[in-house]
Amino acid sequence: GLIAALGIGAQSVAFIKALCAWFDRRRGLVIGICMAGFGIGYVLVPLITHALIEQFGWRSAYLGLGLLAMLLPLPATALLLRDTPAELGLLADGEPVPEEEKPSAPPQTGQSLSDALRSREMWLLAASFALMSAALNGLQSQFVPLLTGRGFSAAAAATLLAGVGVGSFPGRILVGWLVDKFFAPHIAFVFYAVSAGGIFLIIQGGPFSVMFLCAVIIGLSLGAENDVLGYLTGRYFGLRCFGQIYATLLASYLIGAAAGPIAMAYGYDEFGTYQPVLYASIGVVFLSCICLLLLRRYPMPARAPRANWSRH
Repeated sequence: GLIAALGIGAQSVAFIKALCAWFDRRRGLVIGICMAGFGIGYVLVPLITHALIEQFGWRSAYLGLGLLAMLLPLPATALLLRDTPAELGLLADGEPVPEEEKPSAPPQTGQSLSDALRSREMWLLAASFALMSAALNGLQSQFVPLLTGRGFSAAAAATLLAGVGVGSFPGRILVGWLVDKFFAPHIAFVFYAVSAGGIFLIIQGGPFSVMFLCAVIIGLSLGAENDVLGYLTGRYFGLRCFGQIYATLLASYLIGAAAGPIAMAYGYDEFGTYQPVLYASIGVVFLSCICLLLLRRYPMPARAPRANWSRH
């Protein structure tokens, strides 16, 4: 589990850093499209894993998933990905470097990690992502036992868990498009508040259709969280030390992702039901929303079209 977490964290830092270097004006949309691949994984992997376990057992199933991760993403990353557009003689958004600015492109600007750690925004973002991650990942980790405890079959529960991906896939693209046009913390606030409603519906219970809707809502919020994390890192702190700052904020997200499932399982063991810890999760979501509302405007908005900033 630790090795898998390290791999996911390294992958996220590397890809988001490259996307933020390559794109500026439509950065949110591009991050959303890229991260939508995680949504596809949320749909397919639970179903594939369940089928493999049923057919071959859990050891062979995890071996198959590991081989799948090695044979497809690694060659594509090694052959096609470039860290910055400067490696191909381009600026962000794929624009050519003006003749009068060659051979050097505008330098990356932004804060150092130490500067970021002294800012209010850094701690508000870390708190918001940690709290939301704990609430949603805690629920996601216990979604199948919660549903089977209410009488759903294991296959039905796995299908419902795939609903997280159904919501995450379009949610990431939608959130990415919206944050390019509106203040990203307010967009995240709306999606997070909706997730609180989804958790409340889970508490009330219902048939398959209602639980699937709840899973989709949770997926929408998880998609919003991952998209906004990378986007806001670039807008608040710039690209000069993006990797260090994003990795620090991602660590807060992963701390929440680790603590949430433990708290959810402990709550069930303590009370014999998920109800109290689900109500607590709603409170945690609202605390995360308050942190978002306290954020100030970006110090580093998207750059203007080239005609406005290039030298003449």
